[in-house]
Amino acid sequence: MEQNQKIVERKSHGIISPVAFFCAEYAIGGKESSYAGGLGVLAGDMVLEAADQGLPFVAIGMRYDGTYPDKDGFELVHNSDGSVLELDVPIESSVVSVRAWAKYFSPTAVLYLLDPKVSLNKEQGIMSGHLYDSHFYTRLKQQIIIGIGGFRLLKALGIEPKIYHLNEGNMAFAALAILAEGFSGTTFDEESRIKAVRAKVVSTKHTILEAGIETPMDGLWQFIGKYCETYSIKKEFIVSLGSHEHDTDIFAATKFLLRLSGKVNGVSIIHTVFEKEKHPNSDLIPITNGVYQKRWQAPEFFQKDHELSNEELWNIKKELRKDFVEQVSILSGVNLDSSVCTLVWTRRFVPYKRPFALFEDMVRLAAILNNTDMPVQIVISGAIYAPHSESAEISEKIQALSVDPMFKGRVAFVPGYSLELAKVLITGADIWLNTPILGKEACGTSGMKAGLNGALQMSVSDGWIDEVDWKDVGWILSNDSISSSLYKYLEEAIPAFYNMGNDGIPLEWVRKMRATMSIVESRYTTKRALKDYREKLYGI
Repeated sequence: MEQNQKIVERKSHGIISPVAFFCAEYAIGGKESSYAGGLGVLAGDMVLEAADQGLPFVAIGMRYDGTYPDKDGFELVHNSDGSVLELDVPIESSVVSVRAWAKYFSPTAVLYLLDPKVSLNKEQGIMSGHLYDSHFYTRLKQQIIIGIGGFRLLKALGIEPKIYHLNEGNMAFAALAILAEGFSGTTFDEESRIKAVRAKVVSTKHTILEAGIETPMDGLWQFIGKYCETYSIKKEFIVSLGSHEHDTDIFAATKFLLRLSGKVNGVSIIHTVFEKEKHPNSDLIPITNGVYQKRWQAPEFFQKDHELSNEELWNIKKELRKDFVEQVSILSGVNLDSSVCTLVWTRRFVPYKRPFALFEDMVRLAAILNNTDMPVQIVISGAIYAPHSESAEISEKIQALSVDPMFKGRVAFVPGYSLELAKVLITGADIWLNTPILGKEACGTSGMKAGLNGALQMSVSDGWIDEVDWKDVGWILSNDSISSSLYKYLEEAIPAFYNMGNDGIPLEWVRKMRATMSIVESRYTTKRALKDYREKLYGI
């Protein structure tokens, strides 16, 4: 209890005018059920970077089924009298009781996870559910709990944010809470409320795809109507803010959030361009994502790669590849060779990532892999977003292709995905392959992480990749002829890996490694990204 009491004291006196950062997922603690992919990893990186910079930063998320905050250093938030803090969140005609878990990363940076798993809710059949739960109304309730519950948690703790940063349309209910409860005691009309909310809210659109819920307005009103009426918010007002552009009877959470955001950013320059093409009225500010260097760069490289000789740099990479091969061989059952140039493809198994691009011409690929003098090996790993889904089918087909006898054990399929596995893959890869349909990859931070560890980039010119001149450093794949260009560039690229100088070092390859590492270190870390957020989005 003494530790929990300290949390209360710190909340009351430690964090002044913070950024309140709302996100559905956070990759902190290594529990795969707490994050789904790049957004969760980015959110975790932002918390860590804010802690380093001393920025007052309060992150809000949710505890999902299958996660155990107490095992990851979180503690329940208590009242000053020692009792567990519980919040009321109205959903439909009921009140959901919510508690909160807290973990500090510095005296001014904390992550709260809202948890509706208390006895009262069990009696009502209300549980946490899984991240992005397949049951629509469970997912809707989750978003209401994070949004309204998160706002009420800040209020209960006496935290008055300088700005609210809401990530994706699924955080739209935080904007609703600010609209409803943020200006009590005022006599604002509807337009004045909108203006006041927009002065406090910024948001980020992380994908060109629609991430927020879309649901019939009448159905949504069953869940939020009583809450809105409590604060004199009419259904027509919600309709005016969030109705779908093609059907006014449909509530679009992303539109609702954008309407109530003073500033909105996209996560790369080209992302904002494609958003403008799709939505002519879009006015996204480009703030390209970054990665938390201390988390993703091998300690042997961190803040010292510029001081390393070519021999030292290459020998470190060889050791990293050796460790990588040993672990992948155990996980996949394929005996890889630590002296062979290794290409890695790892991301979610979804069609727009084009995971089959590697296997379009099996004969040509086999010739590249089995080249006697300059062999190549491939490691494929990916996340399945739901069992018995298209994603799972893609994974099964890729796994079947990987064991084709013509590849002679040069392709390893690693099932599953985790932060620990990601660190192994990014540190050991020699070539990082990215094959999305152009315009679909909003940023693509995995390439940044691999680049920090000397992996050369072979990618479609999408996301952050499009912002860099890769001539003589990496390879840009053709979006229209991706497989043929992939084979062509592999055939052109691999000789440099094996072209050793008299000192046994592939000088041209090492030069490309250094250049790639320098690009990411100077332009694509969270240190730069958070600086951009502070200047361009937060105004602090």
